[in-house]
This record gives sequence, structure tokens and C-alpha cells, in this order.
Amino acid sequence: ILQFVNDHKGTIVDSGTTDTFITHKVAKPFTLAWERITGRKYNNRLQKYTFEQFDELPVITFELEGGISWEITPEAYMEEDPTSSGASSPKVSNNSKTN
Repeated sequence: ILQFVNDHKGTIVDSGTTDTFITHKVAKPFTLAWERITGRKYNNRLQKYTFEQFDELPVITFELEGGISWEITPEAYMEEDPTSSGASSPKVSNNSKTN
């Protein structure tokens, strides 16, 4: 992933942030992988999942320099909509702004 995001501007990892944005340079491959694995189009809108469907969502893994893997479970990247039974929306956005 480094080859796609290393534009020599640096990267900030803020563990206090509730949303994650990925660079537009990897948005398309991410979206295609999501669709292949889940069978659903990726978007940031509210989606309904059964418990079984939610349980099958993938762990998203970022491979960082130095052999570090950052694994994000569905419980961390999806958030439940308390107003709609069984609905969740992703916290991972591929709508990043380009500089």
C-alpha cells in the first residue's frame, strides 16, 4: 500500500478518530475487493445486514512498513443505526479529498 499512498506529505494515524479515510489511489481496488468478498456494492450509506451477513464481513488489514499489520474488525468499521433494526453503515470512506 505504501507505493500508492507515499506522496512524501506524511501520514497521520489518529486513534481518536471515529472515521477512516483511504486515499483515492486505493479506493477502486478496495471497492472491487469489497464487492468480490461481500457480494455487495461498497458505499457509505446505511445498509441492512442480518446477524449472519454481518458476521461474514471481512477483517480489513493494512500492511504497514516494518512488518506491522493493522487489522480492523467489522465491529470497529461498521456502526449500528439505533433508529433502524439490523442496519449498519461503514466508518471507512473511500471519498477522500485529493490534494
